[in-house]
Amino acid sequence: MKRKLYCTLFVAVIALVGSGCQPQQSETSTPATETLVKYLTALTSKDEVTLTLLSCAEWEASALLELDAFQSVETNLEGLSCRQTADGVGAATVICEGKIVAGYFDEVQEFDLSQRTYSMVELGGDWLVCGY
Repeated sequence: MKRKLYCTLFVAVIALVGSGCQPQQSETSTPATETLVKYLTALTSKDEVTLTLLSCAEWEASALLELDAFQSVETNLEGLSCRQTADGVGAATVICEGKIVAGYFDEVQEFDLSQRTYSMVELGGDWLVCGY
């Protein structure tokens, strides 16, 4: 009985800790903002496959160049919150608050995400990042 209780508690604690590590999204989450959050998460976790899948064809090379710039540094997202600012037929713009923090030994550099306005496109029902 005690063993089952401990296992249940362990699973609950792991679930709570894991949920605290997810990037924050705005209260008005849209498919375009959700895609951008996944894209930025893939960028900072150096997930090339996901980054490529979330990029439009015209942006893919630029996305991979940006990923390459982060390959040799530790990166994470801080204070990420995104909101859609405009939309049209199959297109949207999204801005985010927060930053990418990149560290290499004792040197830390921060990239303010509020300085970028992301262009999003909808292709085949999927939203893709297509530049900033």
